[in-house]
Amino acid sequence: SDVCSSDLITSLQLSRAIRDQKGYDIDRRKITLPEEVKELGMYKATIDFGNGKSTEVTFEVVSE
Repeated sequence: SDVCSSDLITSLQLSRAIRDQKGYDIDRRKITLPEEVKELGMYKATIDFGNGKSTEVTFEVVSE
């Protein structure tokens, strides 16, 4: 997923980008960003679905 911003990327912004681009409604509280995301580039986040099930997703921060 591509997220456009020049500031710190939050789990809420990532949740909205996933919803807008892929059609999946994921609660921001289920998304864990392992590092501060405030520069352009590729990053990984973890989505916790509960019951011990989770997945890692890769996303790219691009300029507007």
